[in-house]
Amino acid sequence: MNVCSIGRVCLLAVTCALAACATSPAPQVSTDAVTVQYAPDVWRADLRKAPNESEAALRSTEQSLTRHIQERASRVLSAGQKLDIAFTHIERAGSVEPWRGPSSYDVRIVRDIYPPRIDLTFRLLAADGSTLSSGKRELRDLGFLSRTNMYSNDPLRYEKTLLDDWVRKEFPQRP
Repeated sequence: MNVCSIGRVCLLAVTCALAACATSPAPQVSTDAVTVQYAPDVWRADLRKAPNESEAALRSTEQSLTRHIQERASRVLSAGQKLDIAFTHIERAGSVEPWRGPSSYDVRIVRDIYPPRIDLTFRLLAADGSTLSSGKRELRDLGFLSRTNMYSNDPLRYEKTLLDDWVRKEFPQRP
């Protein structure tokens, strides 16, 4: 075998291995252990920045954030543990800039002066119901535009990254 043939065989082996990884089903994660609630005025500040945001759009945003945090947080919980999260304040990254004119009134302009902000309270419960940890957190990411983001096509990419960072920092030793 010459060098070109060996290179092709190696490339084929790597391609097959990557294809096998890509088609492997993700492990099923039960999200029942994570409950999420939203305070009645959780969107108050965000609605001032984007007054045309509809109630349906806000509910859709809540559903997306709920699914996301349930999936991420359930991965770090041990068997029998439960996590209760209550969002008390959410401001999405960006803002509507009305001076841009009526044609851009529904457009959220994302700049570093409009970082994502999420305030939440949480309580981590053991299988026997005792509280393992709890607290209130004010999540901010002032460098959100300079970081790589794995949710590049998601309208909630900055908020989801902020929540991922919180889960990783709050529960670092968990599998």
